[in-house]
Amino acid sequence: MRRTVIAGGPITTMDAERGELSDGAVLVEGDRIAAIARSVDEFAGVDAEFVDAAGGVRRRARCGR
Repeated sequence: MRRTVIAGGPITTMDAERGELSDGAVLVEGDRIAAIARSVDEFAGVDAEFVDAAGGVRRRARCGR
């Protein structure tokens, strides 16, 4: 399964406790979001392609089943 970490930009979560992460990171496994972190450092050691999203355009999306 392909794993990708996208980091370097703000993330707005649907979780009231997390809220918005100013410089968060997302781990995508296949076509699903597997984890969200406050920092890319939380994914250190993960076998994945890392994508730097700094300066990119973000778009809201709903995740879940």
